[in-house]
Amino acid sequence: MLKGIGVNNFRSFDKEQYLEIKPITIFVGKNSSGKSSLIRTFPLFRQSSEENTTGPVLWYGRYVDFGDFSDVISKNTTNDTIGFNFEILLTQKHMMSVRSRKILSHDDTPVKIKLELSSGKDKKTRTKKVTVVFFDEEYSIVVDEQNNANIFFLNQNISFPSDNYIVRNTGNFLPTLSLKKREEANMQAALFPKELMWSSPFREDPYEASFYDSAVKNLRPYFHYNTSNLKIRDGLKAIGPVSKNLFIQVLKYKFKEQKHFLKNLKTFETEILQKVYPLSIMWNINYLNSLINISLNETYRSVRYIAPLRATSERFYRFQDLQVHEIDHTGSNLAMLLNSLRPQEKANFEAWTKENFGFYVKVKQVGAHFAVNIQMAGSDNEFNVSDMGFGYSQVLPIIAAIWIESENKNNSKKNNPILFIIEQPELHLHPAYQHNLAKLFAKVVKKTENVKIIFETHSQSMIEALSECIEDSSHPISKDDVSIIVFNKDEKNSTTLQNAYFDENGYLNNWPIGFFSGMN
Repeated sequence: MLKGIGVNNFRSFDKEQYLEIKPITIFVGKNSSGKSSLIRTFPLFRQSSEENTTGPVLWYGRYVDFGDFSDVISKNTTNDTIGFNFEILLTQKHMMSVRSRKILSHDDTPVKIKLELSSGKDKKTRTKKVTVVFFDEEYSIVVDEQNNANIFFLNQNISFPSDNYIVRNTGNFLPTLSLKKREEANMQAALFPKELMWSSPFREDPYEASFYDSAVKNLRPYFHYNTSNLKIRDGLKAIGPVSKNLFIQVLKYKFKEQKHFLKNLKTFETEILQKVYPLSIMWNINYLNSLINISLNETYRSVRYIAPLRATSERFYRFQDLQVHEIDHTGSNLAMLLNSLRPQEKANFEAWTKENFGFYVKVKQVGAHFAVNIQMAGSDNEFNVSDMGFGYSQVLPIIAAIWIESENKNNSKKNNPILFIIEQPELHLHPAYQHNLAKLFAKVVKKTENVKIIFETHSQSMIEALSECIEDSSHPISKDDVSIIVFNKDEKNSTTLQNAYFDENGYLNNWPIGFFSGMN
């Protein structure tokens, strides 16, 4: 689950900027202040996770076109890397489902990831550095042009040099570490699947094995001389990516029959931690990186992006025998989706649009074609959507996409919420409909906890509608459910983020004076 994102040296973000993601997150600011650049990182990473890529980011794809690395890197600094920050929540259920032999913390684990990208001589984007912070540990993997890897434990001033390790980039966010030795590398010749590190739960990776052996060597003096190395090794292999405190608890549990060791553990706990804990992280790095990759891939594949320039409606649509499950980012397949609904689903959608917007949306077959009609509540007349003005054609893809996901019962079973990313939802809409749309957003995120909405807007009506929702005690949304990110540019054309927020009475705090009047 994604808790927050950040960027650095990315277009106009020459300094690191970070934001927390709430159930409703709003981007506001003047034109060309960086809103679109940041909000489009969501479809950027969706297209990156959906395609088989040679690097971590696909700059040009199905949803957005950022050009290439040289087009994206900030022109304001001499730094040659682009940085992306992620904060995710790895749940116990999520972790245990991947590699059940690991012993993990029972608490949900917040993990912070900093991904630094560079451009190689072949102009391909590659991972230059990855920093991961979890529990009380922080490690960095630094990769050179030849894919040699140096691993640093920043909290303990310990490093594992690149003489021994090389990375294999499988097109994921985080790379995989391997041993350099040819005879051991040959054992790993098969490429790993993109989303699963291990083809067999019984296979012992030589990279991991080298750290088990080192840990046994370091722990050997604390055990009774009759205790076999194999017994020590088997106990260590059960230890997953855990905190230092849990690491000690697991050692006590796995070796509870070893009285000699338990006595030494009590006396030399700090010493044992220094000698063995970093090794436990090292044999778990590929596993932990794999969990992070899976979480990020699942997160971004849950993105539903609605672009600012949505398809204009047509008078008639050709019939296509397709089952459509998701609105295209331009809304071009809206008619196909509505036509594919079962009769009860169509009735439910009509009732839903009437309740929230005061009109029905109907699909009618006309010969070999079909048409999308609008009927206002209280009227018997229907009108083709192409005769209703641009506002309806622009808002229908948004409300249809939200209805599909909010009514999808399977979403409640997912680890990651559906993330709606919407640019300018108010496009061509009357202020009254803008107001209704914002209230619909509030209703949906509270009714369907596994849905979050991030949108970029210039609409005062939408901000005021959310203020009313918070002020009204009968409405389910609270001040903690909404975050407003104000984008500002300084005289050097550098973007900074300012957090504005509602209080419990719906009043805006830290809001730029005269923002909507043009006085700021």
